[in-house]
Amino acid sequence: MKSTVLAAAIILCATSAPATDFKGQVAPVLQKYCYKCHSEVQKKEKGDLVLDNLERFGRQIGPSGIIKPGQPESSSFFTSMTLPKSDDDHMPPAKEAQPPPASIAIIKAWITEGASLDGKKVAATPAATPAAPAAPSAPGAAA
Repeated sequence: MKSTVLAAAIILCATSAPATDFKGQVAPVLQKYCYKCHSEVQKKEKGDLVLDNLERFGRQIGPSGIIKPGQPESSSFFTSMTLPKSDDDHMPPAKEAQPPPASIAIIKAWITEGASLDGKKVAATPAATPAAPAAPSAPGAAA
């Protein structure tokens, strides 16, 4: 009984935990470390990536985008931040200010939670589950 109550409490806490807030937590990290090269306001769109236009940025979020909701390790947006600074694909470039580990953790949590731009927690893209087999029809029933 105790284990059932404990499991229910853990699930309740996990499902009611606040999502990482894009506007309050993620956007300030992007503004500080990324807008210099990826901003319409700054008139810089390196790599054709803009982070301060949410409509355009949102197109980068999805199964074929640079941000794969629920999968930070498969998201080049995140992994480029974790590469060694000497790697040409490391972002931001080594000569620029680097986000501290806490800021990178915010980006990772945001992607893990579904990479929502509106602050609502989004379920990660679930793995495909096979459909249940159809129930056999009664003999003589019309198919």
